[in-house]
Amino acid sequence: STSGDIKFTRVLDYKKGRPVDSSIHTTMIHHIRRAKHFIYIESQYFMGSSFMWSNSSDRKVKCNNLVPAEITLKICSKIAAGEKFTVYI
Repeated sequence: STSGDIKFTRVLDYKKGRPVDSSIHTTMIHHIRRAKHFIYIESQYFMGSSFMWSNSSDRKVKCNNLVPAEITLKICSKIAAGEKFTVYI
């Protein structure tokens, strides 16, 4: 495979006793963490997350989408390293 190819591995999680395919979420996190120069995400399903909310009562929302948090961490690490980095959403 070339560096631009994306491979999906089916990942099933169980939420409320039902199997849920989390392959896309897992793959997005994988590639965000490995991005070197930019991130381009185009998705009609992009949503926020309560994962890093400071108020514990707000975290009861249980929106555990890690994508926004991972993008934020990537941007912060690139700023700290003084590296150019761009995110397109």
